[in-house]
Amino acid sequence: MDYSEETTAKSFAKIFSGHFTNKQQANKYPKDFAHINIFVRPLEFKLFDSLSFYSEQSYDHSPWSPYRQAVQKINIKKGLIILETYNLKNHKRVAGAGFNLELINYINRDDLIPRFGCEMHFIEPKKGHYRGSLRPGKTCFINREGQETYLLSKVEINKKKWVSIDEGYDVQTDKKVWGSENGPYEFLRVEE
Repeated sequence: MDYSEETTAKSFAKIFSGHFTNKQQANKYPKDFAHINIFVRPLEFKLFDSLSFYSEQSYDHSPWSPYRQAVQKINIKKGLIILETYNLKNHKRVAGAGFNLELINYINRDDLIPRFGCEMHFIEPKKGHYRGSLRPGKTCFINREGQETYLLSKVEINKKKWVSIDEGYDVQTDKKVWGSENGPYEFLRVEE
């Protein structure tokens, strides 16, 4: 990474990492939005030669059982911020690492499985405001309750909030199978 790319990566990392919650949205619309926490924690350089993170999402009532866990690594290509995504073989061992940072020590390179086709691409349309989506095409597959789906994901983040929507579509019919019926989830930053 050259100096410009390194500066871009560090600026993005500062905004991307932290603890976010949609408590306000869930309290206002309890029938439409579950109360969810997103944790994004920086990892040491021992895993990769670039900035990387551990992330998990969990329902507030079940913090030790996150429904999504991943390791993400930053790459910069032609001004585009690309987050490569990895699953964890030992995901149960590190569940809760978003709020219990000691568990991050159990993440090592041998336990990471690349999720090809699930890279998030981010741009910075204005300073400190990032907009991202999955790489173009139907390339990120998720088996949901025995049904093969492809994921469409959009995210906007800045210093104060994280707005996202994830939707799964049937691979054969392109019909929506899962995801919010009430628009995007709106998370506020709790801590950096």
